[in-house]
Amino acid sequence: ADRDYVRDARDRSDAQISTSTPIYNRIDGKQTIVFARRLETATGEFAGIIYCSVNTEYFENIYGSIQSVHSHQFRLRKWDGTILVSHPDSPELAGKTDSTGPQWHAAVVNGGDGYSTASESDGGTNFVSVRTVPDYPLVVDIMVPDRAALDGWRQRAATIGIGSAALLLCSIYLLLSVTRQVRRLSNSEASLGQKSQQLDAALNNMS
Repeated sequence: ADRDYVRDARDRSDAQISTSTPIYNRIDGKQTIVFARRLETATGEFAGIIYCSVNTEYFENIYGSIQSVHSHQFRLRKWDGTILVSHPDSPELAGKTDSTGPQWHAAVVNGGDGYSTASESDGGTNFVSVRTVPDYPLVVDIMVPDRAALDGWRQRAATIGIGSAALLLCSIYLLLSVTRQVRRLSNSEASLGQKSQQLDAALNNMS
């Protein structure tokens, strides 16, 4: 009865699932998250709970699916912003509420949204994507710094720029070569015309 999910289920009246902050299982000592639902008597009084505990290591499967995103920060939260799982941060953040801000809460109310916010560490910009988990009082948010989000774009832009510069140089070289060949052809035609006139004159003056 001292667990937060028991107290939350006892005080809840909306028939929704109650979620605990990460706790250490008293049986195996592993960190777990408990999902509980309120049980009631025929008169609607609190009779107990039915619950399921999930090892936090289970959520490592989610981490694996976003490893292609560099410098990301993944967090699973309760609707009030309480951190349940944080990656790759320290496990000590579990159970704490950081400064989510009004933009985060507005995104939760809308069922999910994205926004940008100033970084407190380096003064840059962070892009945050927020999504609620259907049928569970959970929220997933992923934060990526702008330098990491735009890193691939910058690489592609640099590659395109280098390719465009190389193509421009090749085009200029080809244009110069064609111009040189046309000039040579013009000179050859002028020389041939002069020699033809000399030959005509010689033939006309022959007895």
